[in-house]
Amino acid sequence: MKYALVEDQTLVRQMLRAQIPGCVWEGACVGDLENLPKVDLLILDLELPDGNGLDWLAKQDSHPPVLVLTSCREDVLVYRALKTDAVGLVHKEDSIEVLKAAITAVLHGGVFYSKTFQQFRSRINADPDAPHKVLSDREQEVLTYLGQGLSSAEVAQIIGLKESSVNDYKSIIMRKTGAKNHPELMRYALAKGIAKI
Repeated sequence: MKYALVEDQTLVRQMLRAQIPGCVWEGACVGDLENLPKVDLLILDLELPDGNGLDWLAKQDSHPPVLVLTSCREDVLVYRALKTDAVGLVHKEDSIEVLKAAITAVLHGGVFYSKTFQQFRSRINADPDAPHKVLSDREQEVLTYLGQGLSSAEVAQIIGLKESSVNDYKSIIMRKTGAKNHPELMRYALAKGIAKI
């Protein structure tokens, strides 16, 4: 097996290379993925210094099988990870044996969600207030930026909408989440993992 590894923590990369032979390429950020060689498997961290691995994954027409290895716990990121075409999801709290089992499963054409991710999925499915049940994908996108403290005008520029459209989305999001003002909206976005500062 030849695999590529994208992980921003040097210590984690070193440990994985030592435990799992076959690493032929590694990167530490989303930008490094531009130079991704042909491999049998890509082990991909989600939270990277220059972006999120899920955003990269969503933009790709083709890529090697992806096994997500992350420490994220936020419902929004977990839900997004579950919706991708990643063939494996393993949490960094899982053991190295779980990761090895995931690699074996996906290299044999299977799909592998660790028990940790299965528990996350059960929790999200049971939560009637999970963001994906309350907000549309577009509303979550708008809230990602509003939650960072950006103005409606700034959000409009980033995602290519009119400022009035962003304000309309903001009103709808506030109504759906019960936020009474922008600071409450930011607190909601941060608490749910929709936005990060």
